[in-house]
Amino acid sequence: MGSIKSTHGSVKIMKVILTGATGFLGNCILRLSCPWDIVPWSRSMRSIEGVDCRVVDLYDSNAVNAEIALEKPDWIINTAAITNVDFCEEKHLIARRANVEIVSSLASACRAHNVGLLHLSTDYVFDGESGPYEESQSPHPISHYGELKLESERIVLNDLKHGIVVRTMWLYGYTPNARANMITWPLDALLQGNGVNIVEDQWGNPTYGPDLACCLSELCRRNAYGLWHVGGGSFLTRHQQVREMADFFSLDASLVNGIKTEELGQSASRPLISGLITSAVEKKLDWYPMSFKDSLNHLIRCSDFKNRYPQLVCGRG
Repeated sequence: MGSIKSTHGSVKIMKVILTGATGFLGNCILRLSCPWDIVPWSRSMRSIEGVDCRVVDLYDSNAVNAEIALEKPDWIINTAAITNVDFCEEKHLIARRANVEIVSSLASACRAHNVGLLHLSTDYVFDGESGPYEESQSPHPISHYGELKLESERIVLNDLKHGIVVRTMWLYGYTPNARANMITWPLDALLQGNGVNIVEDQWGNPTYGPDLACCLSELCRRNAYGLWHVGGGSFLTRHQQVREMADFFSLDASLVNGIKTEELGQSASRPLISGLITSAVEKKLDWYPMSFKDSLNHLIRCSDFKNRYPQLVCGRG
């Protein structure tokens, strides 16, 4: 991304196990040009970015421990989770297994084999009454998802010598294999001339997936243990985000309708005035997150995005 001053030099190549490799962030991490040996794990046999995923059942603690003992990685980057907030609100036991028990199993194996664990968390550990937030501010989740992620954070930070927790929010971008996000599904709708309803009372700093992936790799390389906030460089509402995207691609921004969160009738409460202050990680890594506009300029230069949306990039060079 050009936002981190790398000093790899003759440093030995890290070996990294990546859980959740088939998800959006996993795809972004696999696309990095990093001096590391990466072993992607998934629930099923798939090839991502030309790399075959190893099938590992994260619910099987014995299998997890055996694989880590076999691979002897320097780090595990855990992106596996259930992030559907309403599902977590309605299915407590399933959500706990995915968002807490898996983390506990990974942490136990990492502790036994002296392996570092980088775990992804969320701004949903805060109530959204007074954001944006620094790492030192006290969490107060208002959803079951937020409660589970906070519990998982404490497992990594309290039980591991070599633990990193990264809170992030509103991931967006494009990879061919990933689910829709706050760029792709509004973009698809607007290209078809359809209106979209986007909440105008949720504030935060949306995070560009490739930028986050770059930051995660550097945190591991520098053994930056502890808690870090990693978000994007622009603070805006979800509604503003989609309107800015529409303007950027010369689409009809009048199709982007602003609504209130309460109108959606969702099962789980959302933090409204959220956001993550990134000054600590900026100082640690000499890393500065992309603004939303800069990330869109990066996105239109990506070959996969050009292939998926050729009508958006014609004439832009």
